[in-house]
Amino acid sequence: MDELADRRRRIAARVGNAEPEDPMPKTKPAIKTKRQRFLDHAERRTEAALGALRRLRNCANRAGYEYRDDEAVQICNAIAAAFDALRTAFLEPPQPKTRRAPFRLRLEPEEPDPE
Repeated sequence: MDELADRRRRIAARVGNAEPEDPMPKTKPAIKTKRQRFLDHAERRTEAALGALRRLRNCANRAGYEYRDDEAVQICNAIAAAFDALRTAFLEPPQPKTRRAPFRLRLEPEEPDPE
């Protein structure tokens, strides 16, 4: 085993590294507190949610998309319901978790264009 370590040191010296990095660190990473984990996850997930809302807002551009007013209302209602559930989760005692069905636009027959 000493021969392998010696060889690694010589190679590292040629490359300019004093000591090669140990592939298996001997210390365990520090355990994060609940507060640290909350800050890490909350900031990252909030940024992701805000980014998703910005991208969804792009769909409101009628120059690039065609949609009916009732479809826009469905989208806004779904987001409002999710926001209400988020607010409740943070501000009220814990409730049992329920599975949410994926959001789908209810397709209604299109009205013919009056010409």
